[in-house]
Amino acid sequence: MPKKFDDIINDIDKKVEFLGNVVVKNLNLSVEGYCSSKEELCNLVISKNDEIIKNLESLEMYAVKALCLYRPVSKDLRKLLTIIKLCSMLEKIEECAVKISLVLLNSKFNFDRNDKYIRKMSSLTNDIILLTISSYINEDIDKINEIYITHKNIEKIFYEEFQRYLARKIFEDVFNVAIVNELTNVGKYLERCENSANDFRKEIYFLVTGKKMT
Repeated sequence: MPKKFDDIINDIDKKVEFLGNVVVKNLNLSVEGYCSSKEELCNLVISKNDEIIKNLESLEMYAVKALCLYRPVSKDLRKLLTIIKLCSMLEKIEECAVKISLVLLNSKFNFDRNDKYIRKMSSLTNDIILLTISSYINEDIDKINEIYITHKNIEKIFYEEFQRYLARKIFEDVFNVAIVNELTNVGKYLERCENSANDFRKEIYFLVTGKKMT
């Protein structure tokens, strides 16, 4: 006997929450591996990638099958479309986790990577991703403003504090250019993650209200 539509949605939401946490943990592991220069952690991140992507693609297909089987309309249709887009968002974040690990594994330099700005951006990126997933699960548009505030805080760190810090490093020693390039790449990957989470505010708003966010 086919599952009821509500049961399918509840099942999908549980999988979304679980996989969202898995992706965030892998991102955190990647940043920790980079900042501590531990190649074994970065290799672990990469080894987990195939399974994570496979599970996200499976969840996406689950939503597509539900879409075809039940042919939902209105709110139910928006729900399934939002799930598919959320899976895509998590895949992009997982891809960035792998790229951060590859920065260390491909590096030819030995220096102290325990950078306070990278760690600060990583912590806030963790917050905004989990906040976005929670907002989706609970259909809580009140959290949308909180997501945006976190996004602006990360942007301030990246475009103001972090960039000034990197400029000072080059000014102190021109040979720091390679180090600055590494740190910039890691910062950009974190920014892409948080941008993906912030952009998803629009999907949550549309899911709950049926209107586009202006």
